[in-house]
Amino acid sequence: MPRTRGHTEADLGANLFSPIEVLFRELERMAGVGICVHDLRGWTLVNGERQLPPARYIHCDPFCMAVKASAAGRRLCGQSDYYRANDRGRREKRPFLKPCHAGVWEMAVPILRGGQILGSIFCGPVRRASRLPSGLRVVGGVGASLEALYRLRPQLGERPLRELGRLLQAVIPVMLENALTLVSARRDSITDRILDWVAANYRGRGTVADLAPHLHLSPSRTAHVVRERTGMSLGHLVLAARMNEARNLLRFTDDRITDIATQVGFVDSNHFSRVFARHEGMPARAFRKRVRECVSE
Repeated sequence: MPRTRGHTEADLGANLFSPIEVLFRELERMAGVGICVHDLRGWTLVNGERQLPPARYIHCDPFCMAVKASAAGRRLCGQSDYYRANDRGRREKRPFLKPCHAGVWEMAVPILRGGQILGSIFCGPVRRASRLPSGLRVVGGVGASLEALYRLRPQLGERPLRELGRLLQAVIPVMLENALTLVSARRDSITDRILDWVAANYRGRGTVADLAPHLHLSPSRTAHVVRERTGMSLGHLVLAARMNEARNLLRFTDDRITDIATQVGFVDSNHFSRVFARHEGMPARAFRKRVRECVSE
């Protein structure tokens, strides 16, 4: 990829996405609620790399972490947020107040671009009652401790949450469009074709010989063009896409490491484990534990 003033596209992405993170932090401070991002279509990625802090992608509230301490709690959270809420956002395309399976509430804000949902932003959790509903106290398996954490959640009415949701849905797409437009301005049609091909084929072999026919170039010329336009080899682009998907599966599912390795395109799970540890600086199991404990990198 051509460089401008010594910065790569990833550097540019980090600089352009930082205002979004600043906005999130200010809104958290003002509203007293946490903000979590679910990225379904890579809207916070540049060249396969996340542009927001790792903790921004998971519900880090102490109540949520207590609920997710058990496998059952994690499974219910995944069903409630990552699947049902995002599916509802896809259908309704507007912010909505949703109850959590564990008794708290949050505002879900679908992020749209061109009429398609890119993901959701969750604001919360908050409580709407003084005590945790009795039928839900066993969720997470921590009994009275969960009740105490519940009482520490802010008790907000529906109106401020809806106002926060409307603000985020109005502002974030504009900020996102500005960031993506400026990043895209440094690309051309060949770069887009390369990145689109990687996104569609990273689970396969992902070789230069496979990509070359799509660019109507020879394999040697393809290798040169990929590095020139993206600043990375095709192998590194494919690896970045695989690692991003692996992080999501470790974060949001209880799938076995061997199954995750297969899902992201590795034939040998031991090879996946070595590559993941080298790429992320820690083994896959340690990464899963770390993000679920909400420890920032």
